[in-house]
Amino acid sequence: DPDDNRFGNLYAMFKEKLYDMDRRLASILCQAFDDCASVDQMFKLLAIAGNLIERPVIAEDFNPKYKVLLETFDEELNTCKDIYDSCYEDPPLHKNQPPTAGKLKWANELLRRIQEPRDRFNLVESPLVQTEDAQIIFKKFEQMVDLINDFKKQTYAKWIATVDEDCTFNLSKPLLERDAETNLISVNFNPKLEAVLREVRYLNFMGEETIPDSAAQLYEKHDIFRQWVSSLRQTVHWYNKVRKTVLDVEFPLISSQLDEIDQKLNQGETTLDWSGDVLSYITEIYNAVSDLEIRIQKAKDNVIKIQEIMDVWAQSPIFERKHDSKEPGLLNLGDRTDRLKKRYDIITTDGQKIHTLLTENVGFFKATESSTEWEAYKEYIDEMVIEGLFNSIITSLEFMQDNMCAEVSPFFASELELRSPDMVFQPSLDQKVHNGFYDLIEGLLDDIYHISSLVPRVSGDEGYQNLMEEHHMLNELRGDIMGRVNKVMNDANNFCDNFEIYSNLWIDDRQEFLNQFLTYGHILTQEEIEAHGTEGVPENPPELTQFKEQIDSYEDLYSQVSGFSATEIFDGWFRVSIKPFKQSLLNIIKKWSYMFKEHLIKHVENSLVDLQQFIVKTDEGLKSEVVEGDLDGLVNIMGFIIACKDRVEATDNMFSPLKATIELLKAYNHEMPEAVYKQLSDLPEKWNNTKKIMVSTKQEVAPLQAVEMADIRKKCAAFDVKQYEHREAFRKLPMFQFSCEAPYDEIDLANKELVAMETYMANLSDNAKLFEVHVPEFKQLKQSRKDVGLVKEVWDLTNIVTSSMTEWKKTLWSAIDVETMETS
Repeated sequence: DPDDNRFGNLYAMFKEKLYDMDRRLASILCQAFDDCASVDQMFKLLAIAGNLIERPVIAEDFNPKYKVLLETFDEELNTCKDIYDSCYEDPPLHKNQPPTAGKLKWANELLRRIQEPRDRFNLVESPLVQTEDAQIIFKKFEQMVDLINDFKKQTYAKWIATVDEDCTFNLSKPLLERDAETNLISVNFNPKLEAVLREVRYLNFMGEETIPDSAAQLYEKHDIFRQWVSSLRQTVHWYNKVRKTVLDVEFPLISSQLDEIDQKLNQGETTLDWSGDVLSYITEIYNAVSDLEIRIQKAKDNVIKIQEIMDVWAQSPIFERKHDSKEPGLLNLGDRTDRLKKRYDIITTDGQKIHTLLTENVGFFKATESSTEWEAYKEYIDEMVIEGLFNSIITSLEFMQDNMCAEVSPFFASELELRSPDMVFQPSLDQKVHNGFYDLIEGLLDDIYHISSLVPRVSGDEGYQNLMEEHHMLNELRGDIMGRVNKVMNDANNFCDNFEIYSNLWIDDRQEFLNQFLTYGHILTQEEIEAHGTEGVPENPPELTQFKEQIDSYEDLYSQVSGFSATEIFDGWFRVSIKPFKQSLLNIIKKWSYMFKEHLIKHVENSLVDLQQFIVKTDEGLKSEVVEGDLDGLVNIMGFIIACKDRVEATDNMFSPLKATIELLKAYNHEMPEAVYKQLSDLPEKWNNTKKIMVSTKQEVAPLQAVEMADIRKKCAAFDVKQYEHREAFRKLPMFQFSCEAPYDEIDLANKELVAMETYMANLSDNAKLFEVHVPEFKQLKQSRKDVGLVKEVWDLTNIVTSSMTEWKKTLWSAIDVETMETS
């Protein structure tokens, strides 16, 4: 429809949007161009934009940028010119490149830096590149190209001028040269030849075709030269290594082998050069030197192995601490046997390895075992073994020394025990006691030294152990260790002496102590015994308060001992546990304390039981009927009456002390049985009843008692007369006469008569006591008993003198020894 305007409107909108897009794209391209930092980046942007920059709207905005492109290229030319001027004399070379090839490569890179942008300008269809200013810039480019090409020509010409001489002259030099001062050799391949080979190699890479014939011919053999030089350099390295590393003790073993090699090397030092075919010669000396170096290195490796073997010995001490807690423990002696066996087995095996390695070295050195050179080498190894054993021993000794000082935790320990009558340490701290602490340390040190006896001697007849035992440093270390041991032993023993004040507790006889206490109220001193002489110390039974004082003293002592520390540390490293001694001492103190308590307990129980039994027996006896003429019955009744009267005072006063005793025991947490309390409640009444029965019975038997008392008085009077008559007859006996022929028979007869009379007197006294009758002393009988003893002593002395005189009569006058007679 010609009248429809919608297409025109849409097309106008399309043109407007297309224009807007071109403006935006022009803005983006211009911004991107402004962000380019080099000519190369600018040309890359042009390549990316392609034909877009020819669109009218975009071209209108972008065409001014070509001028910027030319200006940037001009700046690049100026930069290259500056680089050229500054590096003309000494251009920078790439790593490992030779001088000539390196300079040429530098020139080519500089040329390529400006050539590529110039070539791209030919593709630019802009009027700006055809302007006069543009032509000036391109002219500058041509001048720069000429400068670079001239530099390349001059550099290459300078190398060509010297290459022929370098090749010809240096190929005629010997293969090797030797330093007269150090006797070391080096490969005599001139660095100039190497430089030529490298130049040719890199020039070939660069496509250079005009290489001189001499250099080209040399390069044709570059693989051969590389092989020769490589082999010779390795040979030189081995040879010089042998010369530098060989020890003075090793050199005599290989001197003849080195001489043979030096003779072969002499050809390469004098007659053979790089121009001939020397491959077989190089192979020969390569193999010879290689063999020597390998053997020497193996020998040295064996020595290193020997050293490494012995280094392991010294890495750790034989004995170590326990590690069963956070704190370092005591020295671990529980696995002493197993630990020693493992270490000894290792060292024994290592000793065999050392001798095996030494035997291998005989072959490596091609030595004769009987030669003096080999003996010297064995002495060298022997010194190493001595040092290795020394280091191993000193490691263990220093470990012990380091752990025997004040700054460490306890290292050894002993226990103080009570083995009555002595306090003893376990292990013992008495140096004279076998298997004590001193012997333990000596044994550990001997175990350490013993490792030196497990390695057979490499050189010499005397074993290593004797050397170690005589080593002054080890002896000083061992002496210091034993000195520290002696010090803590003395300190511990002195500490033990502090407990001697308690020794009476386990030495004194408790029962004897109790007996004296019960008799005298305290323990008698020697001064008291001597002061009272033959009369004896008067008895003074203790009061209850004295029992309390004794018990309290032991209870206080128990508390004091309980406060003792369980351990004591000496010099920081030696711990003494007094726990066993402390427990034993506490038990003994308890026994002493309980001894007095037990006595009081038994005293209460026995007193009540005895009284109860007495009451029962006495009540029963007093109730017996007695008729006139029944003397035995009367005697029996009187016995009960007298017994009851004898204990009236003691029994009446016993109940209050017993109650006080029970209260005292209760204060020490001892409760008496219920039966005791019942007895204490019932017995006073029973006892009062017994006393009443006794009084009643005594009144009943009073008539019979009077009759018996009269009879006893008559018997006493009659016996008194009889003893006087016996005394008169006794004094006239033959035994009192010197002429008595059988004095001892007479004495026996007189003694029998006295025994009979004394027996009658004793019975009479017992009956008199029952019936409360006074009995005379019967002094005549007692005097006769005294005289019998005296007369026997007289006759004993008489017989001694008589027998001595009889013996003297048998002695010759010349044999009489007056001094012997006087002493005898």
